[in-house]
Amino acid sequence: MTHKETSQIVLLCALLILIGICVALCLSPLMAEFTYIVEAKERQRPGLFGAKGAYAQAYGLFNTAWAAGSIVGPIVSINPLPPVCAGNPAYLR
Repeated sequence: MTHKETSQIVLLCALLILIGICVALCLSPLMAEFTYIVEAKERQRPGLFGAKGAYAQAYGLFNTAWAAGSIVGPIVSINPLPPVCAGNPAYLR
């Protein structure tokens, strides 16, 4: 049985929109947190990051980690089927 009904497609689109909104709402405070962390480290050790600070490095590290997670995550999530389900073709449907 496939789920190509109109209601299923509408549900999928609504869930994808909701996920996109949630990611956007989570990333905005996270980006502000980078600024607070860099400022706190700069207060602890003045001049640690040079005259211009380390905002670019913080955002660059985040972007690198996000990209690495986007590449490695799907690869790591590919697990072989459990041995119990290997002989059951209905499990694959």
